[in-house]
Amino acid sequence: MFGVTGLTGLAIGPVISEIIISKFGFSVFFLAATGMGAGTFFGSITLGYIGQWAGFQAVFFAAGLAVLIGLGVQRIQVRNSRQEAPYKKDES
Repeated sequence: MFGVTGLTGLAIGPVISEIIISKFGFSVFFLAATGMGAGTFFGSITLGYIGQWAGFQAVFFAAGLAVLIGLGVQRIQVRNSRQEAPYKKDES
């Protein structure tokens, strides 16, 4: 239901921020937030330019390509890190 209503970011944001803050601290959290904001800003400008230049279908192709590249980068990072989960439930 979250994907349909557009609330996925609001639902996942606190979980990701807790993990980043607990592992790396507030400075990395603010750096990550700044990076995401800058990526959104430049991505919207780039996709707007592509839409003006090549049309609506090219915008969807470029956005899909960006998502696949991001997924590939994330998979490479997960494969290289192989660390223990940040939260373990105590079974006591």
